[in-house]
Amino acid sequence: MADIEKMFYQVQVPAEQRKYLRFLWWENNDISKEPSVHELCVHLQGGVSSPGCSNYALKKTSIDYEEEFAASAPNS
Repeated sequence: MADIEKMFYQVQVPAEQRKYLRFLWWENNDISKEPSVHELCVHLQGGVSSPGCSNYALKKTSIDYEEEFAASAPNS
């Protein structure tokens, strides 16, 4: 069985696109203080774009490495 959540976390977000996945974090849940700003480096489960980006990454990887691993694939 596949773990979809782990699949999303393996797909990195290009550095120039991480600004679109910013979030605020309040240390110790204290919202009276200024939050720190963070950017995600990988896709997360629940993100609207995550399934599409992860499917693209999977298909692109299989195309990019098709010849390298075709010889070791089991015969059908």
